[in-house]
This record gives sequence, C-alpha cells and structure tokens, in this order.
Amino acid sequence: MICAACLPESHSNHKFQEIEEAFDQKLAEIKSVKEKTNKQFQVIERDTETFEKFLSCVDESYNNEAFRILYKYSLLHKFLDQKSTALINSLQDAKKEAGEQISKEKALLQEHKQILSLRTEKIDKTLISLEPEKVFSILHEIENVNLPTYNINVGKRLNFNSLLHQTTIPDLDFISQIETTRQQVSTKFNIVEKYVLDIQGKLAGVSFCKNDHTMAWIYDDQNTLRKIKFAKNGMKFVKGIQVQVQDISIDAGGTLFILEKDSTEIKTLPKKNGMKTFLDMSPYYPISIHITKDNEIIVGLIKDKECKVVVLLRSGEKKREFEITSKDEMLFSFPCKIATNSKGHIWVLDCPPGSKGRIVIIKKDGCLKFITDANNPKEDFCPADITSTSTGHVIVLNSKYHRLCVFTEDGDYLAHEYLSSFKKNIDMDNSEMIASNIPKFPEDFSDMTKYLSFALCIDSDSNGLLLVGSENINTKFAKISTDLCLVKIETSKD
Repeated sequence: MICAACLPESHSNHKFQEIEEAFDQKLAEIKSVKEKTNKQFQVIERDTETFEKFLSCVDESYNNEAFRILYKYSLLHKFLDQKSTALINSLQDAKKEAGEQISKEKALLQEHKQILSLRTEKIDKTLISLEPEKVFSILHEIENVNLPTYNINVGKRLNFNSLLHQTTIPDLDFISQIETTRQQVSTKFNIVEKYVLDIQGKLAGVSFCKNDHTMAWIYDDQNTLRKIKFAKNGMKFVKGIQVQVQDISIDAGGTLFILEKDSTEIKTLPKKNGMKTFLDMSPYYPISIHITKDNEIIVGLIKDKECKVVVLLRSGEKKREFEITSKDEMLFSFPCKIATNSKGHIWVLDCPPGSKGRIVIIKKDGCLKFITDANNPKEDFCPADITSTSTGHVIVLNSKYHRLCVFTEDGDYLAHEYLSSFKKNIDMDNSEMIASNIPKFPEDFSDMTKYLSFALCIDSDSNGLLLVGSENINTKFAKISTDLCLVKIETSKD
C-alpha cells in the first residue's frame, strides 16, 4: 500500500516522520485550539457577567427612580392636601365674612325699604285727606328722617379666586431635600452637669421654670416637691413643700400648677403666695397637666373607665375637649403625660402604669396619629414622660427600657439615645449583686453597661438643654443613688 499523496510526482520527495512525533505535533495543535476556545469561553463568561451587572444596574436604577417618583408624589400629595385644606379654610372664612357683610348690607336695605314704605304711606294719606295742616307739615317730617346707608358694591369686592393665585407650589426637589434632611437629622446628648440628690425615694418629675432657666421644680414618689437652682458651684434646694404630686407644669410667668394624687382639684403656687385652688374638675380626677406657650392649660382627666383631655383657657373656661374618635371609640385609656411641639400639636402619652401604651398626637387640623412602638414592634412601648425641644424634636422616655426615643415634630421616629455618661464599666465580681435591680432587656442588647443608670423623668428648655432625672446603680457597693443631669442636645443641624 502506498500513500495517495505520494503518487503525484510533486510529492515524490516526501519525507517520512515518526508517528510519535506526528502525534505530539497534532496534539499540540489541538491543545492550542482548546486553549483559544477556553479563552473565548472566559471572554463570553466575563461579558455575560458584565451584562448581568448592567441588567442589575438597570433594575436598581428603575427601583430607585420608581421610589423617587412615588416619594415625590407622596410629598406632592401631602403638600397639595395641606394647601387645599388651608385654601378651603381660607375660602370658608372669606365666605363667612362676605356672608356677614352682605347680610348686614341687606338688613340696611330692608330698613331703608321699610322707611320708604312708611314715607309713601304718609304721603298717600296726606294727599287723600287734602288737610292744610298735614300738607304743610308732611315735608318737614319726611326730610328729618335719616335713611340708613348701605354699600351696593359690596359683592364686587369679593374675589375667591385670588386665594389660589396667591399660593405657589414650591419646587418638588426643594420639598424632597427638606424632607430628606429632616429625616436624616441625628442627635447626640452630652452631659453638661451631673448632680447627686439627697432625697428619699425616686425622682418622679422635673420641670424647668420657663421664666428662669436656672430654676426647676422636682418631685419624688414620696411626698416632697422642691424648687432647685443651678449655679456654677453646683445645685442647691431653694424651697420644699410637703405634697403628694401627680404632675406639675409651669406657665410663662413662673406660676406652678400642681395636681395632687387622688384629688379633683388643679392647684397653683404663685411666686409669693401659698398654694390655692385654681379649678375643681370634679367628678373627674386630673392626672396630667401641660401649659402651652400660648398659656393654654391642657389636662388629662380620668373617672372610672372614662378618660379625656381638655384644653382650658387661663381663665379656666373650657376651649376644647378630646374624648372619642370619629368611630365613637374611647381615645384614651390613661393620659399620663402631655406635651405640645413647635407646630402646636398635642402629644398625649396614653399608658397605664406598668403597661404597654402608645402616643396619641392631636394635630391642629383635628387629625389623629398613633404611635404604638419606637421603630421596634417586638419591644413593649411604655411611654412614661415626654418633652419637646428647641430643635423641634420630641423626646419620649420608654420606661421599660429606660431609653430616650427621639421623634420629629410630625411624629416620625428618628433614633433612640442612651446618655454617654451612664455607660460605666461593670465590676464582674459584683454583677450578680445588681442583677435583680436590672430589668430584663431584649436579647440583642448584649452590652449591659448601658443600663447602669436608668432615666426616670425628663424636661427641656428653649436653650437646648435637657433635664434628666435618673437612678444610678453603684456596682461596687450595690447601692442606688438619685441623679439629676443637665444634658446638651446636639443635632446634625448645629
């Protein structure tokens, strides 16, 4: 047998090659092709991964843009809802004013008509009688009667459409930027001063004097109410009164309003005079009180299972009352603390002692908002005290976990804070001695150093200071002391 390629004369000089050598050569060529193929596979896989990333970016961009559209729509909807409500209210006021003015002018017109009718009747009688005495006297009698004046053009001055033209819709990006900034604002509490109080029992309430921020009133869970003064060299007691306090609040003039336990009366303690009764709320028992910046008095009342919150004028006259919802359901079960924020919204802590509760926010337009947890539905929310700050925040003390929950003025949760000076090292040898004094916390709170000092009550002033009454556990001797801390509230806006 002969190779077919060797038959032609052109292939007569064919050189033979060892089969092993030829095999290795062909194998090398195949491996080279395979290597090139593998590289092409790698390129394809790389490009496929790249396209998958592009697709993921497209999905993410879509989701972000869709969220942005929906978010801006919600802002626009909220803005238009507020503006439409404001415009309708303004329109109703304008309508009421116009109606009253037109009714007044119409009444004058009817009076004018009545006078003219009487004048015409007298003239007709005089003409029919032809009596000389009546003919000569009728002109003098008629001319001495003054006709009322009315404004025939009163309706032309009313222009309801002008209300809409006077209101412009701000740029949505501007609204979004404001809302985003507000939501992302952070807070930080720094201890300015700390005092150890020599009192019996625990602190139950604190309140700054609005007319003098170097003064404050404090009361314990026993029967003592004290006025204190903050000075450079420390704190000192100014005066003390033996009374079982349920709640207190101070007006702009420095008058202290006091609720006694198991009493139906609201009492006052002016600067120079003794305690006297301001108002008796019988048959209801007042359990919480708050004086607004407009000198209105808001009181939480309870009688058996009935609860309500009333707004009183400084004269004691009732202005508003909140008791049931639009569905005829009881709005409150135990309105234990009350505050108002920078927008004038009423914040009511609705929480029976030792129970889970909520916050009821009553807005100026009458709308209600309920807060049942502080951004953690797995934790019991037991609001025990509340204050609004000069920065527009509202701080609520959760008594079960002894932490301060920070909200925006609209009731949106921002953060929770522990005072930095309360985080002390635990002496492990004595940790068992204080275990019974430390309440049970969620399992994810592994750092027990946060709970060595427990916040008991809070209040704030217009200078950005927070007054915190606390109970401090001394791990070395397993003793408890009562502290009072002046805390500076710093925000990302500062």
